Amino acid sequence: MSRPDLAIIIPAYNEEMTIAAVVREARVHGIVVVVDDGSADATAAQAASVGAQVVSLPANQGYEGALSAGFAHAVTNGFRYAVTLDADGQLPAADVPLFVAELDGGRDLVVGIRARRPRKAETLFAAVTRLTVGMNDPLCGMKAYRLAAVATIGPFDTRRLVGSEMAIRMIMRGKAMAQRSVEVQDRLDASRYGVSFKGEWKILQSIGRAVGVMRDERRMRGAGR
Repeated sequence: MSRPDLAIIIPAYNEEMTIAAVVREARVHGIVVVVDDGSADATAAQAASVGAQVVSLPANQGYEGALSAGFAHAVTNGFRYAVTLDADGQLPAADVPLFVAELDGGRDLVVGIRARRPRKAETLFAAVTRLTVGMNDPLCGMKAYRLAAVATIGPFDTRRLVGSEMAIRMIMRGKAMAQRSVEVQDRLDASRYGVSFKGEWKILQSIGRAVGVMRDERRMRGAGR
């Protein structure tokens, strides 16, 4: 059953081949919000044609900027919960109710755990967050959030941590977290992010930024915030 209090946020950049199918699968669970991140193709039109609310960015802001825009839209429009999905169809929209059930049960944050990660840098990032904040897969694109908890922390992702900053801050501020395994499907077309050195390097940079976020949180806690 589709929940009117749930925003399913999907950042999308040049995903006209997959976005309609992803929206169709997700919309049975909630209100789908597709953030078209300055796409040069028909991503926005395809998403709107199958019932998504579309937030169109005038220029490409990157994954972090698109997520931030989606969360701003969800908070402004009074949604209670948000679940994030990827636009390529690899993450199981059928699992959205399982994530939402954790929020209904009192969790503030639910993080997906993939059985495999395509990049070595992702495995390193996961090791860092597992040892420091207990989060096993920070780069999984499927997460669920209680938006009232998100609103107490601030902007969604200011450090360009590939969507992980908010989760790290929530955990370090004592918000209740759950983690759930998700099955990842192979995408039918080429990845927009890639498994090249450029993609690995971006994640390695994010690890350093994540350590900085953790340091800031500890400093604020020491200052009595």
